[in-house]
Amino acid sequence: MEQVDGSEDEKEGNHESRAKTHYEDIYFGGLRLLGLRRANALQVEEGAAGIIKIERFEPNVRTEEAAAVSSALARLYLDLYLHRASLKYVQVPIEEFDVLISELNRYGFRPAYVVPEKPVTAMFMLNVRSESGGKTETLVYAQ
Repeated sequence: MEQVDGSEDEKEGNHESRAKTHYEDIYFGGLRLLGLRRANALQVEEGAAGIIKIERFEPNVRTEEAAAVSSALARLYLDLYLHRASLKYVQVPIEEFDVLISELNRYGFRPAYVVPEKPVTAMFMLNVRSESGGKTETLVYAQ
């Protein structure tokens, strides 16, 4: 996660990259999570806000990588919540946007549609944006 300070307008596209830290190894078989091994505890200051940048997937395993990324995002989101840190959005290459959204849907995140007769009672909201602009989706994890 890249930590950002200030308003989104001031910092959009102007984030300072921090050193990458190996957080955990996630083991998948096809589209199923088999296990994980945590390498480092998440070290985020309380009240911090940031973004998560997703890199391009390997072409021959796009769906499998999207499944692993969606699982990792859900776990990281919960860790950030426990540290009282906020996730502003997830940035993903535009080529991977649709496959990641599809896998996040399979994982339980749904598009946030507002229907006047039924208020949204989301447990978690996740904003996903394409890196070159043009695509954005707000997803909710609700019961």
